Amino acid sequence: MRSIFIVTLLLLVTYPEVNAQQFRRIWGTITSSETLEPLSFAGIKLKNGRKGIISNENGEFFFRIPSNALSDTLIFSYLGYEPVLVAITDMSSDTLEIVLYPHLYQLQEVTKQFLSPTSLLRQSLAKIPENYPDTIMGMTAFYRENIKENGQPIQMIEAVIGIQKSSYSNSKKRDRMMILKGHQSSRIRPSRLWSYVNFVDGPYESLESDVCKYPSGFITLPKTRFNFLNPRHFKHFEYHLLDDPDSMNSDYYVVRFIPLSGRKRGALEGEIFIDKNSLAIVRMDYRINPYHVLRTSVIDYNTKEELDNLGIYTQTKSFECSIHYFPYKGKWYFNNVYINYQFHLLWLDDSYLAEINNTINFVVTDFGKELVHPIKAGNQIRRRFPLTVQLGIPDEAFWENYNFIIKEK
Repeated sequence: MRSIFIVTLLLLVTYPEVNAQQFRRIWGTITSSETLEPLSFAGIKLKNGRKGIISNENGEFFFRIPSNALSDTLIFSYLGYEPVLVAITDMSSDTLEIVLYPHLYQLQEVTKQFLSPTSLLRQSLAKIPENYPDTIMGMTAFYRENIKENGQPIQMIEAVIGIQKSSYSNSKKRDRMMILKGHQSSRIRPSRLWSYVNFVDGPYESLESDVCKYPSGFITLPKTRFNFLNPRHFKHFEYHLLDDPDSMNSDYYVVRFIPLSGRKRGALEGEIFIDKNSLAIVRMDYRINPYHVLRTSVIDYNTKEELDNLGIYTQTKSFECSIHYFPYKGKWYFNNVYINYQFHLLWLDDSYLAEINNTINFVVTDFGKELVHPIKAGNQIRRRFPLTVQLGIPDEAFWENYNFIIKEK
């Protein structure tokens, strides 16, 4: 995990934004009718357009609707729930309270599938060139990284990222990124940890969580080289196909995987959601198996060596990742990523130094062939350097035309 580096250099890359278009701004919440709880990371998109955003962890959202889309319809969606469509012309208020209902099926509509889960995964991997874009695509994404020390924010970075997304038929062709706009929040407290290490991260970790673009190399945890999507590593995991006729996720196969008992290297567990019609992977959630938490590191080897020299070591507490795709005109597109990991910093005598919590949100807010950004060596986000921070203090107009995720209270 590229999470901590010693003595770093700030790189500033910006790209001008034309602020001529007018917008209608809407706010709201999305909740489940079943649990009455907010739905985290629910999708909000234009029916006939490509702009979109997601709700935050409290189900809250903010969305700028371009003036040329005011006759369009908003789609509110969440996996396993019926989407809600709202015509923009019918909206009498700019504040919405959206309730989503579980997608229920008649039992006679469900056909029990007797499939090998590993065979299903092999079929999904084989169909990646067919199910995902096969041309270069431009994307705009919102990125947020929030680092806390003992529950208090010590770094908050937000940025709008321009992306050159290469074809899914060529996993060796890497995606490229540049910063369109960004800033570091001033609402953070000083940390004595900066005397020892500088915690940094970039959006590459989020972008390379695109499992369908990089099925054999998306995992970045240093001690989890055995990839549950790599057929060569299937022997290190146990796979189960969940096909409950009463399940509200009947549009999808759900493959659950756990490390095989007695294997030391298969440290992750989780669920893979596969669309039954296209066999496309549409969502994946994975985390460190509880048995392997203390055996697995969330920092890279170079950082570990530097910390050892300072007399500091780390102890992993948790790691989780959730990756989502969305359909558009017969293809599935990379949409958003949520990453959270926690670890303790300890002196070598086991005395407590701090608990670190890092939360990363990455969501594609617009895409299209015409959005390919002019990314060259001079303005590309550099690896192993901290994410660029825009100079100045953010104000109400800071984000201009860009969509972003509302901060949780």
